[in-house]
Amino acid sequence: MTVRSAPGALDISHRRAAFMRLTTFIGGLALIVIALHLTGLAINVTDSMPVGLYHTVGVDRAPVKGDIVWLCATPAVAAVGRERDYMVHGSCSHSTAPMLKIVAATAGDVVEVTPSAVLVDGHALPGSATQVRDTHGRPLDHVAPGSYRMRTGELWLWTPNPHSWDSRYYGPLPVANVSGYASLVLAFWDWPYARVR
Repeated sequence: MTVRSAPGALDISHRRAAFMRLTTFIGGLALIVIALHLTGLAINVTDSMPVGLYHTVGVDRAPVKGDIVWLCATPAVAAVGRERDYMVHGSCSHSTAPMLKIVAATAGDVVEVTPSAVLVDGHALPGSATQVRDTHGRPLDHVAPGSYRMRTGELWLWTPNPHSWDSRYYGPLPVANVSGYASLVLAFWDWPYARVR
């Protein structure tokens, strides 16, 4: 004779098992995040830069052109980033994650903004045409066309992704907002802007 469990008991058992799997998964993710932090590794999940694993170091010198930096947005930039879902939740003071960008210009450099490209000291940055609308079709505010000499304490930020939300749209950000430097260790997949093509 086969003894069967009551339907209600099975339902509770399945819920308990699902809860345990979810708890184990979340706990595992938390351990991975802690391990990455302790080893100086971080994961970038945005399309502005290659999605993958980065080695990070703290700020031990002034940024120079070509550096990949982690930095927090200013309050005004963070507000727009949160409103439009350009930025994910994170550890910066305005509850956004640090941005990962390339330093394109520093103090003394001349940045020229045109509709077709941003030029730094006369050299065009790849993929830097100013977009009129974002990838969801919404109008984009941007820096007015013209030439700008970078001041002490400012960084012009850029990435080669033509759809990156960078200094074309919000202008330079303070050097003081840089929290570290990064270098790509492992790309998770081919990058060129897969989710926005």
